[in-house]
Amino acid sequence: MSNKSNIISTLKKILTEFNLTQEDVAKRLNVTQASVSKWLKDSDPRGSNRMPFRII
Repeated sequence: MSNKSNIISTLKKILTEFNLTQEDVAKRLNVTQASVSKWLKDSDPRGSNRMPFRII
């Protein structure tokens, strides 16, 4: 599994385990809900949408 896949999988687990919405995560990371949605769909993030991938 690639780092990107691991990040997406971890984000999905966090949403479930902590009963968070995409909007909750977006607010905490100062991004849009649409960005979080794109991360979870594994679409190609661009610009600031790459933030969780830059953290690693």
